[in-house]
Amino acid sequence: MLSNIYLRKDGRYEARIALGKDNTGKRQYRSVYGRTAEETEQKLLAISTHEYSITKITVKEITLEYIAALRPQIKESTLANYRMKAEKHIIPAFGMEKCHDMTANMVAEFINHKIQQGLSARYVADIVVLLKGIFRYAARVHNIRYPLDGVKAPKCNKADVTVLSKSEQTRLIYIATNDNDLRSLGVITAMYTGMRIGELCALKWGDIDFDNGIIRVRRTLQRIQTADDSKKTKIVITKPKSASLHISETPV
Repeated sequence: MLSNIYLRKDGRYEARIALGKDNTGKRQYRSVYGRTAEETEQKLLAISTHEYSITKITVKEITLEYIAALRPQIKESTLANYRMKAEKHIIPAFGMEKCHDMTANMVAEFINHKIQQGLSARYVADIVVLLKGIFRYAARVHNIRYPLDGVKAPKCNKADVTVLSKSEQTRLIYIATNDNDLRSLGVITAMYTGMRIGELCALKWGDIDFDNGIIRVRRTLQRIQTADDSKKTKIVITKPKSASLHISETPV
């Protein structure tokens, strides 16, 4: 079995197994990867006795099916985010491909292309996570081989956090307190509490305890795209990102 395994330029070992032919007569293969030849051989043995389905299901079809299956399980805002990434990136790139034709190299080229287009590594990594979820669903529900073995999302560097200096904070407070625009109140609140903009927008007067100087964050507000084809947006109010209530004990 080891004779079917070779060392790649990136230092990993790769092995290919034939899956048979599709209805057009095209031979289908699957690759597995490992850090050592022995690890790769074990992965090859694990799949060599499994027969995968070769169907006409396209990436677009399985993507839409996956997102529909997620609807009862996740927040509406998360669903809208997945739908947007699918419609803007995944379906234009792979939509017409048959699921069984997808390869790790195709996804790797897609990742490089998106980075070259100027998308952030974090954003592209999120797309890859969605792609992996789609094909894990395809493997589980339709017995379609999982083609993303060995695919690595781009490395995400921690974003530098810019903190206002004391003099900058003083200047901001001066300008905001002399501005009649109520949005200035939100700027000051964000600076003192570190609240997210969605949490600020969802605040109600009942969330503020003026006597004890406490703000309780019970919800967050987001604008998301609607599920229809109108491209319209709507506002949704949900629980905050943290599991427990966020409480700021900053004097208000």
